[in-house]
Amino acid sequence: MNPDDVSPEIVERITAAAKAAGIESFRAIAEPLNRKIEEAKAALAAERQTMQQDMAQVVAESNDATERLDILQRETSEAIRREAAALAELASARDQLQKLLSERQLERERQTEELSTLRQYLTEAQSENRRVQERVEVAIGEAAELRGRLAASTERALRGS
Repeated sequence: MNPDDVSPEIVERITAAAKAAGIESFRAIAEPLNRKIEEAKAALAAERQTMQQDMAQVVAESNDATERLDILQRETSEAIRREAAALAELASARDQLQKLLSERQLERERQTEELSTLRQYLTEAQSENRRVQERVEVAIGEAAELRGRLAASTERALRGS
């Protein structure tokens, strides 16, 4: 059979049927793919939302830890200042004691008692300083942990994007 023998009407119907079959095949392939794409987009959006919430929480915790660290640093500075004042006071008391020992034997007991009180104050200030330093170390550890968590969350967010 010669192609010229086929009527244009039959060619047109065959062409229309082929187009319809092609469109149906495309739809049959595209619909599941489109569903999967939409599902993946929804899952990605949910994961992104979760990561953003995680990051916001980590940032908030990091800010809290930073604030606590600032407070502890101020307390440490104050404790160090008090310790320095106590040390200066102790040095002054020692000088006075040496002078007074040569002048009066009776004043010796009073000065010894004052020195003991100052030593106790110094010991208390040093103890307080140690406690504050321990708290600073704990806060630094917490900040490091939060930085690690933030880095991990950021890495997950970057991998998810």
